[in-house]
Amino acid sequence: MTITTQPAGALVYLNDEEVGRSEVTVDFTWYGDYEVLIRKDGYATLNTHWTLRPPWYQIPPLDFVAEVLWPGQIVDARQREFTLQPQPPVANDALFERAMETRRTALDADGNAERPDVEP
Repeated sequence: MTITTQPAGALVYLNDEEVGRSEVTVDFTWYGDYEVLIRKDGYATLNTHWTLRPPWYQIPPLDFVAEVLWPGQIVDARQREFTLQPQPPVANDALFERAMETRRTALDADGNAERPDVEP
């Protein structure tokens, strides 16, 4: 299977395993559902699924003809392109507020909620 992305050079994961940067080609043995995760700086992370359905010659009893009686080798090559969306800019105030909320949550979990909040 070959995965390409727009823009090129994104980091590609299949079923939580890093397989490389796009354009990347990976051999596959099984048909079915693959979890696809694609990341690139400046773009929103894409988390999706790609279902590979078997071709007609892999369905019993036709698979016997394709695998045993057919004189050549049949190669099933799949290709798919994914388009990444630009990451929207994060406002500094919103980022700071999220950081402070995370800090407060962490302090509450430790039982040290008495510590004073530090403002920048």
